[in-house]
Amino acid sequence: MWRWRIVDDRIADEVAFLDEEIAIRHEFLDGFEALDPPESIAEVHQLLGDAFVRLTAAAEGLAASSGTVNSLEEAEQTPEFAEYLAANADGARVCLEVQAKLDDLAARGEAFAEVPWVSGLGLAVQAAVGCGGIETG
Repeated sequence: MWRWRIVDDRIADEVAFLDEEIAIRHEFLDGFEALDPPESIAEVHQLLGDAFVRLTAAAEGLAASSGTVNSLEEAEQTPEFAEYLAANADGARVCLEVQAKLDDLAARGEAFAEVPWVSGLGLAVQAAVGCGGIETG
């Protein structure tokens, strides 16, 4: 296995963190992809799904590339690290876009707004993507 090449303990710690992140993301994606959303939020579902897939792939790429570097500083110079940062930044953008779409649906008073599956979606978005800590202004 490639991890035997890791000489910097900090890299090993980061890889362990990424491994946990990847496992959680895969479990989340399995459940998320199994959902059959109402047509009115299919676009929101697709936006989130695409963002989650990109975030997962970026974490996997970064974890795999860690076997080719000898320090965190080297890791930060890799294309995989750049993609990891970009995927997370894009995830923040998607989060805000999704939240705006959910707010718009709620403001229009859609009939399903009180359905638990839909009304809890905003909380799920915040928990999975972390929208709650994003500054909008």
